[in-house]
Amino acid sequence: MTATRLGHVFLLLIVAISIGCRRGDKAKCEKAVRNVFTLTFWHTAEKQIAALPEDQRLAKRRELEQKFDAKIKLELDRIASQCVAADDDDRADCMIKADTCAKAKACMPDDTNVDISKECD
Repeated sequence: MTATRLGHVFLLLIVAISIGCRRGDKAKCEKAVRNVFTLTFWHTAEKQIAALPEDQRLAKRRELEQKFDAKIKLELDRIASQCVAADDDDRADCMIKADTCAKAKACMPDDTNVDISKECD
């Protein structure tokens, strides 16, 4: 996943979550944000890894793990704060329960311009 595309994912998450989480539970919002980002990031990353020759996969996985860790550390507090401000407990619960990229996408509001579908092909 390119840095630009990863930035777009975070922007979409920010918008979705700021529209989404209604009762302001910080721990719940952090868990929701982390889960959706993990599902979308690794959905794409696993495809990149699988496309490589087997002897290159471990190195690529480690590289992507570092990118994931750095980005989530950088962005989690800010995005979770927006989720808390949006105050939608039901949306956060949906995002936490999602166990696939498609299920995470289904948690996003239908009435917005938020679209993580490119991350869930």
